[in-house]
Amino acid sequence: MLSVDVITRTVEEFLPDLDQPTGEFLQRCFSQDLSVYSDRLAACGFSGLNRVLDAGCGFGQWSLCLSRMNAHVEAIDPSSERIILLKRLIASLGLDNLRARRMDLDGLDYPDGHFDGVFLFNVLTILPWRHALRELYRLLAPGGRIYVNAAGVGWQVHRWYTSHNATKGFSPRARIPKIFDKTWRYEQGLPVEAEGDLLIEPAELTAELNACGFVDVRLSGDGQTRVAGYAGPEPRRFYDGEYFGLPGVFEAVATKP
Repeated sequence: MLSVDVITRTVEEFLPDLDQPTGEFLQRCFSQDLSVYSDRLAACGFSGLNRVLDAGCGFGQWSLCLSRMNAHVEAIDPSSERIILLKRLIASLGLDNLRARRMDLDGLDYPDGHFDGVFLFNVLTILPWRHALRELYRLLAPGGRIYVNAAGVGWQVHRWYTSHNATKGFSPRARIPKIFDKTWRYEQGLPVEAEGDLLIEPAELTAELNACGFVDVRLSGDGQTRVAGYAGPEPRRFYDGEYFGLPGVFEAVATKP
């Protein structure tokens, strides 16, 4: 079991080192019982695997749960401060099957077929995603599973009207125009800034996963994936799959043959 008291204490000790928006994000990550993450992982088949990569692990809430459900977990993120916190959590909790590393996501130094599972939550949209999917395919062993999620136009419209997760230091409305511009530039093959998200539509993601060579591609609304035989608790959805009749937040699970 992951000690809630240990996690809470470690997070609280780390908060003074962060700026306000980052600290608020960290608190949201650990504001709920970790079972909400474990249930989601079990429902999409990320349990009982040998080696799992949590790519773009952030502060590590998913990584901690993955480590309790699988034999070995690698958690990587380009942010040094996020990896520092995750390493402190690993040490405080005494986890010997979870390793955290600072690593750029466009330069993964793992050999071919190294992982049985690759997990990316709220990460694919900040990458040159078509290339990223091919690299993740390379890292998977035959029979390995990938989980990714993405957001379409409806999610950005929802954020515009609701100012979702707005704080004194963060305004979604300031970012949304940049997302549309970055997506257009990416689609035209033009240079794009590293910071910021890309829009991905469900049909685009499905087509690209198939083009990479993945099979059994299953696309669902956020939190709605269920692998065959799953009989656990009903996982909690974080987002809607559709807003204003447009694609919202959705997820895909696929297998390398």
